[in-house]
Amino acid sequence: MRYAAGLVCVLILCVACLADTVETIDGQMLEGRRITGLPELITLEDAGVLIDIDSDRLLSLDLMGESAKVVTTTSQELRGAINLAISTLTLVTETGETSIPIDQVARVVFDRGADRPRAASATAILADGRIFSGSLSESFPDEITLDTSGIRTATRVRSITSITLGESTTIETASGAITGEIVTSLPAWIELETRFGSYRIPTELASRIELVPTRSFVPGEASRQSAGIGLKIRGSLPFVVGNLSLRNFGVNGALGFGTSAISGVSVDVTAFWYTAALRYIVTIPGIDRYLRPHIGGGIIGVSVVATSGSASASVNMFGIDAGLGIDVPLATLGVPLTIFAGTNWSFLGGASVIAYEIGIRLDFGF
Repeated sequence: MRYAAGLVCVLILCVACLADTVETIDGQMLEGRRITGLPELITLEDAGVLIDIDSDRLLSLDLMGESAKVVTTTSQELRGAINLAISTLTLVTETGETSIPIDQVARVVFDRGADRPRAASATAILADGRIFSGSLSESFPDEITLDTSGIRTATRVRSITSITLGESTTIETASGAITGEIVTSLPAWIELETRFGSYRIPTELASRIELVPTRSFVPGEASRQSAGIGLKIRGSLPFVVGNLSLRNFGVNGALGFGTSAISGVSVDVTAFWYTAALRYIVTIPGIDRYLRPHIGGGIIGVSVVATSGSASASVNMFGIDAGLGIDVPLATLGVPLTIFAGTNWSFLGGASVIAYEIGIRLDFGF
């Protein structure tokens, strides 16, 4: 108990020690519990590029007339022109509040912890050599189409490693490069999202965009690595299925549900089915992008509950389950779905049963 009370006291002291600071243009240092009055979003303008910064990601803000220097919680130092549409800052103290005219503020420092920078998936290189990194916003098109002597080629952005802009546009991917006249209408601004906010870059200022290719939301037809969830019918029962594939091996699980009534007596029966299996995916060169046979085995279980009026009874059974089937990925059609079918043999409760299944699964490649 004394240890817990001591810990609470330490936490209270730590909170009490937190202090935001305002430095005025005449050198006064004012400390308080927190600073209020800043807009939620602060925008700097750096030679045409707009930098939006969340005010709760500020570590410090230095005001120098119409320009400012910002240090974010990710240790990013940013400079540019600023126009704060506020007249005062308010410093909340233990005893009250202090209002400070914004034109008297030279520096604001926030007592905050550091953030880890978000991994950048895109880098914009401007014609003047400036470089900005972040993640492309959803306003950027999903694919880029180039016209080369009348032949139009569409390339998905997630597979592009770089886009070089100019009188002609060059797109580079892992399989090669293509140059032509861009047909796709690019947005007026390239927006790169960051941990502290975002960069808004006029597209006309960019000379090159470098990208980290991704394979999100696509079956792993090349890496053969994917995770998925779907539905299937096994015999006459519906199942929810989950699947994880790592190259030629996979783990599969399913949960099913069924009800019935025994005629002649008022007994309702509910059964919960579950299976878990390991499987081996057979690689057939030339067609494995379209058809993937597999074979595997594991366990099957059922929990049966019989109810009659207010009385009920239950029983659980486990057995072995084996099967073979085939997956038909639709990735070649640009659809992140897989259709599958197969035959299963089960030995459960002393009985041997053969059941057919068919289903559909949404796969995510990684």
